[in-house]
Amino acid sequence: MVTKEVFKKTFWPVFIIIFIIVAVFVGEAVYSSIYESQVKKTLSEKGFDTKNLSHEEIEQLTNTKDQNIEIGDDVFTCENDNSVQSRGYIYLHGLGDHNQKAFDYQRRLIENDSKTKDILDFDYDELQTLKEISDNFSTKFNEFVLENDLEEIIIIGQSAGGVVVSFSAHRLDFDGIIELHTLASPLNGYHVSEQFLGELVGFSREIGEGFEPFKTPPNNVKVYHHKTVEDESLRSWCGDYADFCDPLKVQYNNIEGSKEFFYPEQDHTSIMFTVSKLIIDCHR
Repeated sequence: MVTKEVFKKTFWPVFIIIFIIVAVFVGEAVYSSIYESQVKKTLSEKGFDTKNLSHEEIEQLTNTKDQNIEIGDDVFTCENDNSVQSRGYIYLHGLGDHNQKAFDYQRRLIENDSKTKDILDFDYDELQTLKEISDNFSTKFNEFVLENDLEEIIIIGQSAGGVVVSFSAHRLDFDGIIELHTLASPLNGYHVSEQFLGELVGFSREIGEGFEPFKTPPNNVKVYHHKTVEDESLRSWCGDYADFCDPLKVQYNNIEGSKEFFYPEQDHTSIMFTVSKLIIDCHR
């Protein structure tokens, strides 16, 4: 039997714990409601009809389900093996970038490295699915390995090219060292509803739909994700809703065991040149 004295001693601690739990849930609900109202107000001011915009669609549009991402201050440092005598480079284009000269800047830097034996410049058809593109990339990668006697392969995936190689990383069959670098890549995608995908098809549509976590690659694959902080190019995918897109969340789907680096001073274009030079200079 519980005495009055025991009841008094236990009542207030239990009451306080329950009160805190309830307050947290209520606070989150109130914040979500206020935020959602603000989103709808802003959209209305831009001339959009928000009456039929559901709570789930707002969450998908604004990524409100995700936690805030902490911007780390780690700086990319050289970890290459100077004993390597032969290496190859692989470059993957961004979405819709079929310019044959897109890799010329990096190519000129690489040509100064006497240990580089070959370069694979991989382009793809964005109308294909990611699986189809990955199959093609894996075939080209295997051919590249067979045609060259290499100890190390450096892969640079520009923008959506980083998604392709991240998706394919677990399939790369190579006995030597692989360094995989993604640059301002929409690794997570946008996770928006059907309403916002419109007539997108193939890989473009998959970026809008969003990606699941990528499979972990073998131990000989070292992965580095280089990210922008503000990125108008990534935001532009959201069209009229660009103000509500968070480039950090669009890029946040790191491969397990990878390292990430942030470049607040770079935009979507400049990071391609700046970080490519860091990577290439590291191996010369």
